[in-house]
Amino acid sequence: MLSGFKSECRPDFDRNPVRSFPGIRTYIVTADGTIVTRDLSTDILQGITREAVLLCAGNLQLRIEERPFTVEEIENAAEAFSTSASGLVNPVVNINGKPIGAGKPGSITAHLRQIYVERSRASAI
Repeated sequence: MLSGFKSECRPDFDRNPVRSFPGIRTYIVTADGTIVTRDLSTDILQGITREAVLLCAGNLQLRIEERPFTVEEIENAAEAFSTSASGLVNPVVNINGKPIGAGKPGSITAHLRQIYVERSRASAI
């Protein structure tokens, strides 16, 4: 189990990449600003929040890679965040007691959260 997340995150030790949690999707932002998240498969459900956040990122012309990533990649990421229907977009600032990036919410995460919240409010009934 990896600490630093509000929920439990377990590496997939058979294949080494990190799996997302039930109902929560995980993302890292690399040093070059690329957003990396697991690709859709039987290991991860799509989720409407994930879809909306990736659409926002695409509209901002941010590079997106859908692929597995490892614990080491999280530890070396510039930023990390998670999404869920109830939690929206949440920064992850440490893993296993080690800071991710600067150890505080990153600018890409903050911008995606702001845009996601604004668009959600605008389309709310």
